[in-house]
Amino acid sequence: MRIRTEGVSRKLVGVVLDGEDRIPGCPDIAPVYRDGEEIGTVTAIVWSPQLARNIGYVWVPIELAGPGNALEVTTLCGTAPGRTAAVPFVDPRKSVPSRNLVA
Repeated sequence: MRIRTEGVSRKLVGVVLDGEDRIPGCPDIAPVYRDGEEIGTVTAIVWSPQLARNIGYVWVPIELAGPGNALEVTTLCGTAPGRTAAVPFVDPRKSVPSRNLVA
């Protein structure tokens, strides 16, 4: 009922981390920051061999749910810069998108 009256405040979206180095891992649930303020939660980060980059999922406020919003994602190695991305990362016809996943 609350969501019906107040609307959705968060959305699960994709995240693409900058750089082409593998990140050793990410806690199952880790904070995500924007301009030093905690704004969301990472649920998964993995290395994608097909896309040659780290990708994952993150809960963010609805106003940051569109692709291309800059974030700082907590990893075991510290904080990594990244951007929100549309999902799925690879379309159902199995075509590989360009390396610019946030366009």
